[in-house]
This record gives sequence, structure tokens and C-alpha cells, in this order.
Amino acid sequence: MSVHSTWPVMLTCYNLPPSECTSKDFTMLTLLIPGPLGPNHNIDVYLQPLIDELIDLWTLGVVTYDVHTKTSFTMKAMLLWCIHDFLAYAHVSGVRTSGRFGCPVCGENTEAIRLKWGTKYAYMGHRRFLRDKSHPYRRKTSEFKGSVETRGAPRRLSGVELFNKTTTADKEFGKLVKWPAVRESPWSKRSILFCLPYWKFLQIRHNVDVMHVEKNFSENLFGTFMSHKDKNKDGHLARKDLKLLNLKHSLWLKEDNGKVEMPRAPCCMSKAEKEVICKTLSTIKVPIGYSGNWKKKVCLKEFQLKGLKSHDYHILMQGLMPIFIMHCFKDHNPLREAVRHLSLFFKVLTSKVIDRVEILIMHERVVESICVFEMYFPPAFFVSMTHVVVHLAEEAHQLGPVQFRWMYPYEGMMRYYKILPAVRRKSLKCRGKISMPSDVYEGPYPANSQGKPHFLTTVEYEQVRLWILRHSDENTEWEEKYKIYVCNCNQTRTGRIQPTEYIEWLQKQLDSTLMTDFRRLAIGPTFTTVSYNSYFDNGYLFYTADAEKNLTTQNSGVTMEACTSFRASSRDTNLVDNDTTYYGVLQRILELDYGVFSEIVFYCDWVRVEDKIHGSYVDADTKLRFFNFRSFMRSSKEVDEPFIHASQARQVFYCRDVTSEHWNFVLESPIRSNPNKNALEDPFFFTANANEAPSILTTVGDDEYWNG
Repeated sequence: MSVHSTWPVMLTCYNLPPSECTSKDFTMLTLLIPGPLGPNHNIDVYLQPLIDELIDLWTLGVVTYDVHTKTSFTMKAMLLWCIHDFLAYAHVSGVRTSGRFGCPVCGENTEAIRLKWGTKYAYMGHRRFLRDKSHPYRRKTSEFKGSVETRGAPRRLSGVELFNKTTTADKEFGKLVKWPAVRESPWSKRSILFCLPYWKFLQIRHNVDVMHVEKNFSENLFGTFMSHKDKNKDGHLARKDLKLLNLKHSLWLKEDNGKVEMPRAPCCMSKAEKEVICKTLSTIKVPIGYSGNWKKKVCLKEFQLKGLKSHDYHILMQGLMPIFIMHCFKDHNPLREAVRHLSLFFKVLTSKVIDRVEILIMHERVVESICVFEMYFPPAFFVSMTHVVVHLAEEAHQLGPVQFRWMYPYEGMMRYYKILPAVRRKSLKCRGKISMPSDVYEGPYPANSQGKPHFLTTVEYEQVRLWILRHSDENTEWEEKYKIYVCNCNQTRTGRIQPTEYIEWLQKQLDSTLMTDFRRLAIGPTFTTVSYNSYFDNGYLFYTADAEKNLTTQNSGVTMEACTSFRASSRDTNLVDNDTTYYGVLQRILELDYGVFSEIVFYCDWVRVEDKIHGSYVDADTKLRFFNFRSFMRSSKEVDEPFIHASQARQVFYCRDVTSEHWNFVLESPIRSNPNKNALEDPFFFTANANEAPSILTTVGDDEYWNG
């Protein structure tokens, strides 16, 4: 591993479409601080020319030519905030991020304990962040440090307050100047950014990077869960600190005949649980672009995860966490719920659209989860990266979605600059304009795929003709007319539609009319269709089950919502309509020919969701939906419905339950692109709803909520 450290300083223009803000074509590399060592606190010296230009941009402005109006105007700009990892946070802001004052938000009110054996600080005392002053956790003593918690959460200092407190914190710069190691103050210097006339009036000036926080938090969490030899926070030294702090007596080291034994903590998995987790991850197939191949990231010999990167932990925390919840900590329900709430919190936090009310709810849930962790984990687990999770919701609530405030795009740019060969780099040209495609490609994948001819059977022909017809906009009016016709002809019939009779009646009604698209739908497509192996539609890339047999990815999982008629009980003869979510496996992608236009349909094997014993069920503890793929819904009759329109399909993927033969559970697949947003948007997008976590939030104003 290289020890050479080169620091880039980039500027991002937010006065652009969202998908272009953080793209490399519109990011300005203003400084490149050379190595071999990092600038540390001397970074202010390198930033001085940039600060001078930013001051001019704010006070004087720059004459700029507007091509659209063909006029000139004075353009002004301001620095909105800084984005950096936790190490650079300390050097740029002048606020300490390690040691006694390791939280840059709590500052002087940081609660830290020096661990004698761990030789690090532990940041605990999260009960004071509970909004409810009468919360049960505040009154618990034995599970925490032995006292009742009555304090409130520390308040974030305003820019003016921080400016005044750092008056005496200025330091001399230079490589030969040695700064004192004594850290009696949470501030090491006054940042050069305070030279900007508006900087001290900004409420939040430096972002806690969600990418690195999620990566480090997940690394500690899963490393402790699986007792990883390098990432485990629960070892012999941590147990010695427990005894010194007089916490968790049942986990203290025990000596028996000169042999030291370490009791297994509830937060650590057993060997059987780790085996199930590793076998499940080694067999899972995920959609293309979702993540890497998990088979390469699992060591079945030691039952450990290996070589995970930031995005792997991102997927593990948000997408694959149900696997851990399903198999582990069954005897410790508070811990399971805390892990589930944390996963949900990061989903809500990293969503494209943030609901401010949901963020407040999830802030309460994540604080409760960290408090539960204090009951189960040793103090060594609570490093600064674990603690700052409680501050992420506030920043998202005030600054908006994290996609514009985290390090993912800039880490990608650095990889691009370092790896791209010089010859190829010279041949590239910057676009130099805002490129906003009006729509996203939908069609066969790859785009030049021609497909193969496929001939429909008579049953398939009637099935697909009826499905396409009944889901057209004009069909609703004709169905109502047919119901009236049936009731008038035979009073004993209920007026429910008989598919074959309805099509015959509809064709007679349309015989004397002009040839319209709806009439072509009633006539039906040709028996000859075009079959594709893969198709891009509705923001998803779909593959047929046969096409992906030899692939390490899974893109054949399909789900859709439909209105279903069923009987409430075996004795009830009346049918009730209800919205039902169906799940299945994509078998064929067909392009139907109607002469002047075509329709894309999916032929799927649908799971028997109505069969709660042999087809589908929902686990009461984990809320996961399980499916049995041994038998699917019938598709041999003309009235059966194996077809759906491609636009109706959403993608999911299935994970095999290694503890139960033939059963699989479903996981959501993120949208890779959508016609309603730019194709360059971050594809790794999860949706979440905070209502999945019960709320105890009281209704207060935004300022009152965060400032107490």
C-alpha cells in the first residue's frame, strides 16, 4: 500500500441540474496539494489563494456573459459547505475529531471515557439524546453506567459562537512548527474559512460524511457480530475495561485453573449462525449493478467476510441486513429491533427524496438503537464514528439529501484520475454543456439485439390478447356496457365478465367502426412474436430465467400489484376485490405485433401467494415474505393470467433460505434509472418509510426540536 498522500481540493457548482452537480465534467479541481505527507493543519496555507478568490466572488463578483439573453451580468458566488472525510474535517475546520473532544458537533460537551486497556476513548452517554424526558431508558441504571440520565442533548454551536470561542486558538503554520500535544480544548485553530465574510453566519459549515460513517460503523458492527480477528470490538482487552468500569458483570473474563475464558456476548454470533450467514451470502445472486459478487467476499473456511469496500458495506447495511435479522439474535429481540431500525435509518437518510417528518422520526429511532447497543456492546465499540450517527439526521433535516454532501462522487473521480491511462485521457473531451436527455432508453438489451421468432400457442394467444385488451384505457367503458348487456339478456346472471364471451361481443360491436388501435387490440396480435433474452424497461434491466442460468447475477425476479377477487372464507360465496402484490419469475420477454404498433409483455411463473402453507407466508418476527418455487399458479387455461405488460413489472430478487429447503425470501431491487429522472443519477437508491418504525415523536417545531 502506498504511503504517498496527495490532497485534491474540488469545487462543486450546485446551480446545475441535480444529476450534473457532482459529475466530473462540472467539478473544478482547484488545488492539488502534493505529498509525500499530508498538509495536516497547514492546509490553510494552501487554501489562502482559493479563499482570496472566493472573497472576491462574494464581494465584487465577476462579469459573466449570458449566451441565452446575449447580455453580461455580474455573477457572485458563495461557499455553501465543505465535504470531506473525518480526518480532513479536523484539519479544515479546526475542530478536533479524536481524543477527549472527539465529536465535532458536541464540542465541549462531548462525553468520552478513556479506556485503559483499549488505549482509546469511548463516546457513550447517548441516553441524553432521547427527546422524551420520561423515556424508560433514562431510568435504567444496571444496563448503563449505574445512574439515571436527566440531561438533554448538547446543542450545536452557531458559527458566530464558534468564531468567538476560537479567538485564542490561532496557531503558527509551517512544517518546522511543532504543535503542542496537549488537547485541553475541542478547537485546535480558527479555520481560514472564517475569512469569508458570510462563513460564521452559516448554521452547518462542515458535513459529516455519510459514506465514511456508514462504512466505518458497518465495519465495526459486522466485525463484532462475526468476531472478526481484525475488526472485532469485543476482545480480551475490551472485557478488562468492562471490569474496570464495573459494567456487564456477566461478560467479565473468568479464570479457571489458570486458563482465561471469555463468555460469549449476546452481540456475537455463534459458529452456527455465522455458517448460515456465510452460506447464504455465498449463494445469493443480486441484480446487475447492485453490488459485486458476494461469493468472492465470503470465506467459508473461517465463516468470515473479507475484502469489503465502502459500497459493499452500504449494500450490506441497507439491502442485505434482513439476512442477519432473520438468522441471528433470536433470543434478544431488542437487539434485533435496534439493528433493523439502524438499517431503516440509513435507507431513509440516503433516499433521493427526504421527508422532514420522517427524518425526525428516524432520529428518535436511531438514538434508541444506539442506547440499546450500549446495553449489549462493550465501550470499545463506541468510537467517534459510532457516536456521530446520532447527528446525521439533523444535518439531513437542514441541508437536504446526502447525495450532494457525501464522498462517493469524489472518491470515484479520484479513482478515475489515478487509473485512467494518460493516452486515453488525452483523447477525452469535456462536454462543456448541460446534457439533459429527455428520456431514458427502454428496449432490448443490448440496444442492437434483434431477438428470435417465437410462435404463440392457442392458449397463450387468448391469454395475452385478453390481458392487453383489458388493461387498455378504452376498455373500461366497454366492460361497463357489456355488464349491462349481460344483465338485460339474462336476469339470473350477476353481470360478471366471461372473457371469451366478452371478446366475441366486443368484436361484433366494433365490426362497423373505423380501424382504431383499440379495435386492433380486440382483434389480437399475430401468432408470430419476437422473443428477447433481456429487456430494459421501467427503470430495470430484466433477464429471462433461462438467459441467466450461467450468470452470477439475478434479474428475473418480478413483482406487480393487481386487484384480485377472492372469498373471505370457505363458507362465503361472495367475491371481494382487494389489492394484492404478486411475485414471480420471468420466463419469456415477447414483442407482440399488432400491425401498426407493438406491445412488450412478460410471461412469468407466478407464486401462489394465496396459498399460505405451500406457496407464500410472511415471517412474524422479521416481516420477510417467503416463497416456495416448487409449484406456481396455473397457466394452462385461457382464463389464466401468466402475462403482464412490461410497464407493470417491478424487479425484485430472491435469496435462498439455507435453513429451509425450497423456500426463498424476497429483497427489493433498486431502480437503476427512471424516465422521470436523469440517467446519470446514482443507481444505488433505496426507498424506505419511517412508519415501519413505531414513533413516539411529539409534535414540536423544527428549531425547538434540534435546539431543545
